Amino acid sequence: MIKRILVPLDHSKYSESAVELACFIAKYHESEITGMVVLDLPGIEHSLGSTPIGGMYYAEKLEEKKRKEAEEHIRKILEKFEEQITAQGIKFRAASLQGSPLQQIIDHSIYYDLVVSGSRLYCNFDAPRDGMPLTDLLDQTITPIYAVPEEINPPDISVEKVRTLIAFDGSMASARALQEYAHLVRPDAVDVTLLTAKQEKEEAENLLDEAEHYLRAHGIETITRVRSEKDIIAEIEDRIEDMHAVVVGVNAKKRFMKYFVGSTTKRVLDMNKRPVLLGH
Repeated sequence: MIKRILVPLDHSKYSESAVELACFIAKYHESEITGMVVLDLPGIEHSLGSTPIGGMYYAEKLEEKKRKEAEEHIRKILEKFEEQITAQGIKFRAASLQGSPLQQIIDHSIYYDLVVSGSRLYCNFDAPRDGMPLTDLLDQTITPIYAVPEEINPPDISVEKVRTLIAFDGSMASARALQEYAHLVRPDAVDVTLLTAKQEKEEAENLLDEAEHYLRAHGIETITRVRSEKDIIAEIEDRIEDMHAVVVGVNAKKRFMKYFVGSTTKRVLDMNKRPVLLGH
């Protein structure tokens, strides 16, 4: 069950889409959404550079000016969030914090069932024009994360199910992603495609058997099994347009999983086409 959703906020279209997806999820789980924006004090201080002798007064004035500009920027972001979510009739909280944005997201995520975030982050004061990759956050939190592209088109649950592609290879990371997905979704509202790219047919069928049994035990009945002999990325690319979401596991600490999930996750996120549930 999803009762608390954390959405890191910034000024980008990614952030707007993240709020939209969070609202979509919250409606069907009766969840509360927290929109969190962080005043990046370390980033402001870093942008000032070193202070020359005798320049402390002017440095302090410049820091105060930048801080006030950042605070006004945060106020507008929170106003936009409240406008966007109030119209949905969903319970919500708005949180304004100070410190390192990434660290604040990591520290607070442990109190939530799900983080819904843009796949690019613009929360740092000195964030580059194209934002920061969400991958900077992935190996530092235990909470499942939905990485959201710039544009999303959530399905109308009253007329269709949420079509989800789950990439599964039997590893610990992909198994955790499978479990987290089963615990997070409404089983009557999803249509799952189980995908494995294992070359050995018997091993692949065994993996699909076990994964399918697990999902069915959690009430998910609409399941399609796919054993592909193609590269996993090629298979995902072929199918992603027909999906509403993709599920992959994250574990960059093991050599094999760094290849399978580290590169796969990054490449799926780079497609920027569908929300990606990143299980830990």
